[in-house]
Amino acid sequence: MHKLFILCCFVILALLSLVRASSGILKPTNGTVWYAGSQVTVAIDLSDLDATNTASIFFEEFRSIGLAEGPIGDGTFTFTIPKDIPGFEKDEVVLLLVVIRKEKYLWKVYGVNIDLHKESVPLSKRSRRPRAIEELNSLEWLIDV
Repeated sequence: MHKLFILCCFVILALLSLVRASSGILKPTNGTVWYAGSQVTVAIDLSDLDATNTASIFFEEFRSIGLAEGPIGDGTFTFTIPKDIPGFEKDEVVLLLVVIRKEKYLWKVYGVNIDLHKESVPLSKRSRRPRAIEELNSLEWLIDV
């Protein structure tokens, strides 16, 4: 019984650390839509970081492609998502990872789910739902002068 209690405590602490770890990314939030080829910004919570920290940003699914890397600075990293990511064939949800190093040693890892799309569809090419005659008729009272 004692071992079960210790195991439960360990699991609870592990889950709490995951929740805390994911809160280190201020922007983007879970479910944000990004398009290959677009410029994006990642903002990191600086509350427990200092100038000696560095960050590496990449998608977990495409680890060979680094998106941004360098000193923490003001906590923001702006970069362009590559258009041709090897293995990225269709729109999918990917895990964006921010790896924080303190004096060159791994210190923290933050993650957020991104809805990554192959390309953005221009507004002019998006399908538009034609308005129904009933909708137009219901608005006639607005036109009466």
